Amino acid sequence: MSIKKQSGISTNTLKDVTRKDKNVLLVFPKRKILLSTEDYLSGYFYPGKEFSDDEILVLKKKSGLRKAESYLHSLLRDRRYTIKEVKDKLKKKYALGEEEINSLLSPYIEDQILDDESYAFDFYESKKEQGYGKNAIDAKLKRKGIPEEILHKLDKKEEESETNREQILSLLERKDKPNTRKPIQKRKEILFAFLLRRGFHPSDAEKFTEDYFEALPETDDDQTKKRKQDYLKKEGEKCYNAVRKKNFSSFQRKAKFLSSRREKGFLKEDIDSFLSQRGYTFHD
Repeated sequence: MSIKKQSGISTNTLKDVTRKDKNVLLVFPKRKILLSTEDYLSGYFYPGKEFSDDEILVLKKKSGLRKAESYLHSLLRDRRYTIKEVKDKLKKKYALGEEEINSLLSPYIEDQILDDESYAFDFYESKKEQGYGKNAIDAKLKRKGIPEEILHKLDKKEEESETNREQILSLLERKDKPNTRKPIQKRKEILFAFLLRRGFHPSDAEKFTEDYFEALPETDDDQTKKRKQDYLKKEGEKCYNAVRKKNFSSFQRKAKFLSSRREKGFLKEDIDSFLSQRGYTFHD
């Protein structure tokens, strides 16, 4: 038995035993070890008792489990997690093996405090309400460690339920609001790309985008036309002046101008009308 000495006193000699909340704190010359009441009562502890290095290691392991259990309790009290998320947190904070972690999680899983299926379905509903598509939600759940069999159940739920069309159209309306002066085609491209980033399948993104514009009231009144013309004038003149300064041939200037305006979503007839009204040419 190896026993280290410090000033005539072994560093493995128990100096004091005190209560701490519902646990018991063992005080040694160079360390403090926290035990559960159950672990304390299963041993024989008193001030002055000496322990071997191996016995200290066993006590430290039990103490680590007690601290991990306390951490786990506070963790799950504050919010919900997946099983993988909790395991990752425990592994990062404590030197615990898979078997020890599973033992800690077992009662929480049995009591359904940790429930991956319930978590996944609630997460799915929450993200759907926020306007996310199935692909994005699946990706997030996979990163959280949700098993494939649960994701398959979500696929069936998706097939059985209709996507909240009005909710998606309302989301598109908010996204489109800053762009109403832009050409329709450009606005469609912006909304389509937005839905793709939200995890919608391309065919669904296209359908919702088209549905949104079909549902819009007719807006070709004088004020709307003027806003579009003003926007075309502003963007057209800016681009025209830019390409005129370039060391391009007249053909290159015109091609560059037309290409950039179409990328902005302007129709060819609108571009031709703008050039005609302004009397702009691309001759050297």
